[in-house]
Amino acid sequence: MPAQRAAALNDAGHGKLRRPRVPPTLFTVALGLAGLGQAWHATEPVLGVPAAVSDAIFALAAAVWLALVAAYAAQGWRQVLADLRDPVLGAFVPAGAITAMILGGALAAAAPAAFTAGRILVAIFLAGTIVIGGWLTGQWIAGRLDQDSMHPGYFLPTVAGGLVGATVAGVAYFALTGGAINFAARALGGFCVLMALAQLRFVPLYARLRFSLGFWAFTFSYAAVATDALLWIAIARPPGATAYAIAVVTLITVFIAAIGARTILAAVRGQLLTEDRP
Repeated sequence: MPAQRAAALNDAGHGKLRRPRVPPTLFTVALGLAGLGQAWHATEPVLGVPAAVSDAIFALAAAVWLALVAAYAAQGWRQVLADLRDPVLGAFVPAGAITAMILGGALAAAAPAAFTAGRILVAIFLAGTIVIGGWLTGQWIAGRLDQDSMHPGYFLPTVAGGLVGATVAGVAYFALTGGAINFAARALGGFCVLMALAQLRFVPLYARLRFSLGFWAFTFSYAAVATDALLWIAIARPPGATAYAIAVVTLITVFIAAIGARTILAAVRGQLLTEDRP
């Protein structure tokens, strides 16, 4: 048997090729890029940034999303169901639908001719997120949850899905009220600031972590904070608004770009995906 063929066979000798495992956590890559697109879209009224910038980021997010959906679906329904039952990975499966909602909304906003199509996409994937979120909630109630397996990702299907369907809490409130700064807006903004400051306590812990694809799970939440901050700047127009907006969008862009660069480096080194045994 030629050496090349022997290397392609699995250890059990069944003749099946090994293939990289595509975990649902990878959907956070597209989700983070979509969040970055939202942040750049929010800079347009303050900095006059052309819509082409956010559109390009949304297009990149859509391309990554399509590739991930195809690769994940190719693993078969058994793997999807196994992931949904997994106490750690299950919460990340709906991230694919949540990303699609953001992209559908971006499509509706960018192209008036596609407004109806964008709304339909948002409705379809919102319904899918709700169904999966309900199933996972039932799974968590009926199954045995190990406390060590619980993580903030549980908010993805149960909280983030609904908030993204409404354009994320603080952002959605501004959309509903036409940008009114009142008690509710200040309460949402204040809570956002509190949670952002709380992250400072975790910096020493984050610094000790080895890089993994799990770092992408941070990107969307921070991008949502940046988007909310940029909307506040656009509406309140405080002195130095331009400088504040530049600082916010630069920080979130550098943060996500750094994770993206580290991901590419890991891929080049062959450290990005583990391999599944057939």
